[in-house]
Amino acid sequence: MKTVLVTGDSKGLGFKICETLSKNKNINVIGVSRSKKVKGNWSHYSLDITNDKDIDFIIDLSKSADILIHNAGISSNNLFIVESKEKIEKVFKLNLMSPIEITKGWMKKRLLQKKKGQVIFISSICTKKSFKGLSAYAASKSALNSYAKSIAFEMGKKGIASNIILPGYMKTEMTSEMKESDLEKIKNKTPLKEFCKTSDVTSIIEYMVLKSEFLNGSEIVIDGGFTL
Repeated sequence: MKTVLVTGDSKGLGFKICETLSKNKNINVIGVSRSKKVKGNWSHYSLDITNDKDIDFIIDLSKSADILIHNAGISSNNLFIVESKEKIEKVFKLNLMSPIEITKGWMKKRLLQKKKGQVIFISSICTKKSFKGLSAYAASKSALNSYAKSIAFEMGKKGIASNIILPGYMKTEMTSEMKESDLEKIKNKTPLKEFCKTSDVTSIIEYMVLKSEFLNGSEIVIDGGFTL
């Protein structure tokens, strides 16, 4: 049985990842987020991945995890020139620094245990195509992509793989503030004329958890061709 630890399990894509994986009898799911309670059939812990003490707890919790899925993240919808320093720092802490800290701590434990593992980073197509008002978000995710590839190169020889998933626009809470007209423009510019569904992403993740043996350093774009 594979044990998977997922950050940001309370809503949106993170909830759907946990929901999908927990239905498989061969996968044990641990989810973390700031929410006190999450209605799901997996082990949930109320933890803030931007809090140093909570990060230490998550790292200790991760010692049983074969796979880390870094899903938690926040966007920034202001033009960079007017975005506050505090908001930019918050975006980078949650989207980049916390995943790095957790991954580093988890990898040390895997090496001590002499066990293989995999890290899956949920990134964004904003790292492939520019969008107005998302510069801080895109910058944090682009840095995450580079980090993921670096550890894929460094840790692959130790049996620890690292891969990146770049979902297209999905109708989740992260896009709920966008105007419907803007969403329709994105839909019309997508060759398949559809939005990315959470199931499009979760099915790929389930495959990676159970059957992926040679993926390492890959960027998997799931956007219906939007970034072509």
